[in-house]
Amino acid sequence: YTVFTLGGDQVAGAMAPPMEGMPAMWGVYFHVDDCDGTVAKATAAGASVLMEPTDGPPGRMASLSDPQGAAFSVIQPAEAG
Repeated sequence: YTVFTLGGDQVAGAMAPPMEGMPAMWGVYFHVDDCDGTVAKATAAGASVLMEPTDGPPGRMASLSDPQGAAFSVIQPAEAG
């Protein structure tokens, strides 16, 4: 991951495609304070989980789709250390 910051705050990030041959694409991540809690609220409101909450270098994240099928992700950034 490449993380972009502005004034010390993480504002954007980028990563290489996860599989060879996969075309470049855009995805949106929403910064949240509680990844697991956000996933629970989103699924209660009709979202579907595409990737369960998991920990990675930038923090705890999950991917979901809204009831109409639009995909999005949430991230709870790791504490700076």
